[in-house]
Amino acid sequence: AVVIGGISLAGGRGTPWGALIGALVLGIVTNVIYFAGIPSIWQEFFKGLVIVAALAFMVLEQRRTALA
Repeated sequence: AVVIGGISLAGGRGTPWGALIGALVLGIVTNVIYFAGIPSIWQEFFKGLVIVAALAFMVLEQRRTALA
């Protein structure tokens, strides 16, 4: 949840509000997947996909700011 909220796994960046927003987003995604009737094995896959997308976004953002 904290990764989705924008907190770096390397440390040093992020806010408590970002962590809270990440937890809310992950909770909403979990609820939507559950109520859509998706089997549990796929629920974990979709949650992982959201986390990977958040990490990819963070990496792309860091590269963009490093080039500027």
